[in-house]
Amino acid sequence: MQPPVPEDIRNILNQLRDQLQEIREELQRLWFHLPTPENLLYQRGFSVIASNPHEFLLLPPGGTRLETDRYYRLLRRYSFRLFLRDVIRFKDKLELQRLLHYCSPAKANRYLQALVELSIVRPLGDGTFAYLANPAVSSFGDTLEWFVAETLSREFRIPSCWGLSVTGLGQGGDFDVIGALAGKLVYIETKASPPKNLHMDVVQGFIRRVRQLRPELAILLVDTHLRMEDKINKMVRVAFREVRPSATDFESATVARGVFRMGPGLYTCNSKPAIHKNLRLCIRDFLSLETGCDGKDIAH
Repeated sequence: MQPPVPEDIRNILNQLRDQLQEIREELQRLWFHLPTPENLLYQRGFSVIASNPHEFLLLPPGGTRLETDRYYRLLRRYSFRLFLRDVIRFKDKLELQRLLHYCSPAKANRYLQALVELSIVRPLGDGTFAYLANPAVSSFGDTLEWFVAETLSREFRIPSCWGLSVTGLGQGGDFDVIGALAGKLVYIETKASPPKNLHMDVVQGFIRRVRQLRPELAILLVDTHLRMEDKINKMVRVAFREVRPSATDFESATVARGVFRMGPGLYTCNSKPAIHKNLRLCIRDFLSLETGCDGKDIAH
């Protein structure tokens, strides 16, 4: 039988417990006032019911910080992202010849070696490789969302999350990437398909979500090195005119090659030369024009 705790010790423990509770409550109050993506959404009257899902991500199984950092650096390369699309496509029977659609044999071998070192694949000794990562992965889309959210966080110190489901919006309450830029809401729609596979309903959905969410900055990011002007930008103009038929007070502009301002706070961009570089151009252009828009924004 343990001896009873002296009363003075009991009083000290009770005081410490009360102080810890006060600290928890104060930290919670402070958290609610931080300009996080979730808080910005709540301040707009929306509730986040899910975010940062891992169910369909292609990530190193080990999940160490060093592995994730290396994987992120590899994903900055367009050729590696294209390579991963083939890895996903042929994950049930991986061999070098199936992975040469977008890169040379030498580069494919280097990428395969990197995947071996990250425990994503394992050589079987007969020229084929066993896929060891998440078996539920069927496309690159979710991983692209994760990578863009990581880019916002790592390259720009913008708090971000991906794969959000939001209530209060009716139909279409799913958002690829949301960030908080100096208290302003950023929404990025990511597309892993080339422009030829993107159709009007996809662009209309993007414009509809922009209108519903009312972010200060919205970007349609297509992970391609192909031109945006021939198809994507035309569809954005048509879709925007459908919801704003009287909007004649601004015109689109080319910010840089592959980066376009389609209206105040609304941008499209591809991934050439790099996703982080084109996002930087969108953010810089948005901030430089923010005080010169006469209060106009794309959502109204």
